[in-house]
Amino acid sequence: MRRRCAAAFGPDNVWNFEVGEKARAFDSWLTINSDFYYIKWNDVQETLLLACGSQYNANAGSGRSFGPEVEVTAKLSPEWTMSMSASYTDAKITNPSAQFIGNVVGSSAAARPLAIA
Repeated sequence: MRRRCAAAFGPDNVWNFEVGEKARAFDSWLTINSDFYYIKWNDVQETLLLACGSQYNANAGSGRSFGPEVEVTAKLSPEWTMSMSASYTDAKITNPSAQFIGNVVGSSAAARPLAIA
């Protein structure tokens, strides 16, 4: 059975929501920057792989990504500064396109239920 691919893919669009705080304390010897973000991504563009090994671009569906970020900088002395940062990202394709499901799961994906995030 021969599978066909879409010859073209459409544009994606992104809505990014972010809230954060930048603070300095102790005469600027301590700086804390933090934020939380949420990204809603429609028509995610993905590079998919054919069985023959060739790649092609397609719209994978809709997705979302969210997480916090924090940076802390402490001036330990006039000569020494310590910086730390951390972040966490939870990203998922929430509503996959049929083309994406067929490529990732296989051509029999339409015959069985699939739960993706």
